[in-house]
Amino acid sequence: MSQVPSVDLARAIARCPHCRSSQASTSSREGLCEVHRARWNLEACVSSDAEREAMAEPHLESLLRRALSSEDGGTQFLAAYERQARALDAVWEAHRRGAVQLPQAVADKVEQARTTPPRFLRGATFDTIRAR
Repeated sequence: MSQVPSVDLARAIARCPHCRSSQASTSSREGLCEVHRARWNLEACVSSDAEREAMAEPHLESLLRRALSSEDGGTQFLAAYERQARALDAVWEAHRRGAVQLPQAVADKVEQARTTPPRFLRGATFDTIRAR
């Protein structure tokens, strides 16, 4: 499994006079300069989908069961999904108009996320959510 930060980024952070190495660690971006924080974020965004799925499956299953067992958890879950869908649309539109230049790998993932809703939301429900 790849790690964030990569070995190269961790070395760059250790040599950087602007990163506060006492606060920067392999699990936190705190204390990083803007350049290294941006590289860290990019590495996190482009990590392997297979790795992310392998890590997330048990956690997501547990999270979903907990959400759906609460009184209004399903509604909150769908509302959160709607907010995320709108945010992705806004990011994509900013990229499309040139207001933001996303790295191609990130732009591809944003476009895929926008156009590939979960199977259980496809159809009228998804169209209704996206139309709002």
